[in-house]
Amino acid sequence: MRLTAPLVALPFVLCTACEGGATPPEQLEAATATPALTQEEFTDVSASGALQVSGEGQDLTLTVGEGEGALTVDVHSAGRSDLSALSGLNVTADLLAWGFESSRSLLLRDEGGLVYALDAGWSLDAVNEALGAERLRWGDEVATAKDDTWTWSYTSLIVSTDDGELSLLPGDVANITLDGVPWRLVVVAAYARENVPNAEMPGCPVLDDVLSYELLRLETSGEDDVLIRPEGLDPASAGCL
Repeated sequence: MRLTAPLVALPFVLCTACEGGATPPEQLEAATATPALTQEEFTDVSASGALQVSGEGQDLTLTVGEGEGALTVDVHSAGRSDLSALSGLNVTADLLAWGFESSRSLLLRDEGGLVYALDAGWSLDAVNEALGAERLRWGDEVATAKDDTWTWSYTSLIVSTDDGELSLLPGDVANITLDGVPWRLVVVAAYARENVPNAEMPGCPVLDDVLSYELLRLETSGEDDVLIRPEGLDPASAGCL
């Protein structure tokens, strides 16, 4: 995993005022969980039952339960999580909405607790509650940038593991241990922003900070890695730019 930001292009805006000499770390594309039924938009949704996973690669369909009470969720795993191993588990799935975003955060739990978390960017408290402790938090600022509308603050994600704290950047894949259990953690995006004083913001009233990641419980520990956003995909964001 990386301890400093890579030398890559600014993912959102031209770096007209990168401060401190640090180039912002490139964000992965958005990790998304979207319910199949459009009438469920903008509300939290839960379901329990056997989990079935179909699809391949980064785009998967998860179905929890059967019949009228079943919940079907389309997932894009920016962190390339292998969810096929979860198929057949009896789980409770919680889709967590935020504002008017079409995508959700997704938490899967079994009788042993949290199995998988896809935090689309705004569910840090819910994930820590599911873990039973404040394991994840915003890290330090690693770079800043500014355009005519926004001041951007790019950060790391801090995870408190059994072996101490790790500071991770978007794209980092860390195999960690929490209370003796192995997990795979991938940071997707980490930034906050503020509007420039007196900047014109027509049609853009909402400011959205994003701390997005995927956390998958494992049977055995894996390998650390660094992921790169696939060519042609936009970086993760929430709200208006």
